[in-house]
Amino acid sequence: RCDTYEENKHFFLSHFFRDQYEKSLKNLPMVTSGVRITRIEVYVTNRTNNVSSMRNLVGLSDLAEKNPYRKEIVIPNTSILAADNKSNNLFTGLVNNESFRRIDNSGNILSGMGLKNGEDFELLRGAKKLTDREFEIQPELGYISLLSPLRNDEILSVAYEYTYQGRAYKVGELTEDYVSRKEDEVIILKMLKSSTIRNRLNNPMWNLMMKNVYSLAQGQIKKEGFQLRIVYKDDQTGMDTPNLKDVKTFANVPLIELLGLDKLNFNNDPKKDGNFDYVENVTINEKYGRIIFPVLEPFGSHIRKKFEGETEDLKKKYVFDELYKQTLMDAQQVSLKNKFFISGSVLSGGSEISLPLGASGASVRVYAGGNELKQGVDYTVDTQQGTIMITN
Repeated sequence: RCDTYEENKHFFLSHFFRDQYEKSLKNLPMVTSGVRITRIEVYVTNRTNNVSSMRNLVGLSDLAEKNPYRKEIVIPNTSILAADNKSNNLFTGLVNNESFRRIDNSGNILSGMGLKNGEDFELLRGAKKLTDREFEIQPELGYISLLSPLRNDEILSVAYEYTYQGRAYKVGELTEDYVSRKEDEVIILKMLKSSTIRNRLNNPMWNLMMKNVYSLAQGQIKKEGFQLRIVYKDDQTGMDTPNLKDVKTFANVPLIELLGLDKLNFNNDPKKDGNFDYVENVTINEKYGRIIFPVLEPFGSHIRKKFEGETEDLKKKYVFDELYKQTLMDAQQVSLKNKFFISGSVLSGGSEISLPLGASGASVRVYAGGNELKQGVDYTVDTQQGTIMITN
């Protein structure tokens, strides 16, 4: 269903990368962003007993933003177009303030500047640094994918370096910037998700969470035998339709093409062929079985542009803006628009099968030819990795 995007897992590293996203994917299979993320450190709210990589941090939502939310307080540097610590005056005003480094002072200093806790900044005591195994980076498009989704009240902050069109940029403080500081002093990071963002959807930070990534609940995907289409469940006919027949301007255009997923043929030549554009790590993640739309809001603003010249009634019927403007839970209640589905099939190659997110190992049943197999004899379940391994 279109209302089951992967929530709280995929985040742009700044609005600079979000703004570049669609433009960078216009010439698939090439990615023309000019970006290369070279280093990144990721911190989240610590829910574990592991204290080995803990730090106190201040996450700032306007850090490195050339179009800050608090324009009356945070002054942009118009000479820098990319995301950088010098994109505005926020970082330079704090980085050498020793009083700010004491966590008992940090909040008061930021509040004194007019910034709001939970909206513009968050203090995190003993934040957990993620290992390389706990997230993936898309180095050309500037977003991270977490292995496990964050809870709604958890915080996500990052620091990173990257190159853009041959120049180097830096956001936040990396290990070498704070290694000589006391362990209880705060470090300055870019906040991608606050603990209360769901209550403040008008904050630009809400748009850093990607809402165009879907799980197929099946990992280890291969291109051969992979088929995918997008259908609309038509209430009048009760049928799954691959196009919107009552919209005159594109009545015969398949939804998969309309939503940006068919511009290439099987060999990735620029010629649409009615099939999904299978570009590894761009439109699909084979390892985890994810579909990634090359547009930010496929069922919202993207489809709305296609309806220019059509009646308002048709726009109201099909354009699902609520999916991007509201929380996922609220959007799922809009049953009149919640009628788009991702449909298809995949050949399960190999002996490893991914468990759907949240499935318990105890609930697994495996059948071959109608006969139930025995766990420990015919297959094993790795609950930590979320996989079933066929051993027979």
